Amino acid sequence: MNYRLQHALDEGQGHTKEHTVHRLIVWGAGRKAETLLDHLDSSRFTILHFVDSAPEKWGTTFKGYQVQSPESIVGADFDYVCVASYRHFFEIKNSLYELGVTSRILNVTELTRSEETVSPVLGIKDGRVWLRKICTYVAHACNLRCKYCNHFSQFAKGRVEAAEVASWINTWSTRVVPDHFYVAGGEPLLNKELDVVLRAARTAWPNTHLHLYTNGLLLPKISDNVVAAIHETGADVIVSKHYDDAEFNADFKKSVDALEHFALPNTVWNSFDTWTAFYRLSEDNKPLPWKTEPALAHRACVGVTGGRSVSLLDNKLYKCYLLAMVDHHLQQGGVLDGRWSLFDYTPVAATASAMEIIEKLSPTPEAACTQCPEFGEFTRPERLHQKRPSAQ
Repeated sequence: MNYRLQHALDEGQGHTKEHTVHRLIVWGAGRKAETLLDHLDSSRFTILHFVDSAPEKWGTTFKGYQVQSPESIVGADFDYVCVASYRHFFEIKNSLYELGVTSRILNVTELTRSEETVSPVLGIKDGRVWLRKICTYVAHACNLRCKYCNHFSQFAKGRVEAAEVASWINTWSTRVVPDHFYVAGGEPLLNKELDVVLRAARTAWPNTHLHLYTNGLLLPKISDNVVAAIHETGADVIVSKHYDDAEFNADFKKSVDALEHFALPNTVWNSFDTWTAFYRLSEDNKPLPWKTEPALAHRACVGVTGGRSVSLLDNKLYKCYLLAMVDHHLQQGGVLDGRWSLFDYTPVAATASAMEIIEKLSPTPEAACTQCPEFGEFTRPERLHQKRPSAQ
């Protein structure tokens, strides 16, 4: 264990050395469940019983455990339901919602994943540090207010001046080169000068894949200059569909129509299917950090976020977006309180050498990881209140 993690343990900052033993109900009594049993850490988990969608399995045993109907989950005393199926995960998750289980849902990959981590650094390219992904943010506000927004946008306000973001890009263009560069928020389409950022990114990195990440609801009102910038820079639009209900779908259809009308290259994905809670909420709806052993939280983060994406915010590079958001909001005030901290983590400054960049972005746990959960827990997305500010 490195010094920073040991120091956090010794000082009692947010977590203890003791592991909680989590009680699992496993949905699925098949091959993936066998894999789960082979990998399960008995010091951290105990299985109460299995459930299965197939009635012929009810009342039987699987590897010594009783198999019951899904209805047995209702009223049961458990910590998590683990879905032991890849093919039917979303179908089973929706069945759990119908049974009243709208959180505490784990995918079997969460508990069978290897310890191997993926570095955000690919090497050195054209004299610069070669990164997999960089994401920057042109707005902190959003036209939606979603419970457990990963960027705290339901609490935040404002946008970032496009010229400021462009200056960050210009500064770092001589130091790093990403394979993929994402422009996100909040909701990036709230920034009327978004085209400035897209063009700055294309000038800085001519061969990088550019992506605009949006919830899509403002696409019907997208400005001509942003449309032109998307086409000129070869950026693609990644549209995250946050909800799946009749009212939202009616609005979202207008967004899909706008993609076709403006001939925007795009990918639409159902983020409502993979909504995760990276923090807790107090009774008065304030974001609260978890208190997890950093190594466990880091392992879960690697599994949920997949490829390692570096964040560019306030002209500094961060090894993950949550560290970037925590630092920004602690400095700005109004969103996070003193229960949050960077501990001894420091982002990468623009004066850092190539070796310092590589070292600071290494895929290792930080003491500040204690604030993230032990698992990537799936939860049903919930609108706290829908607001529709126009682009400013």
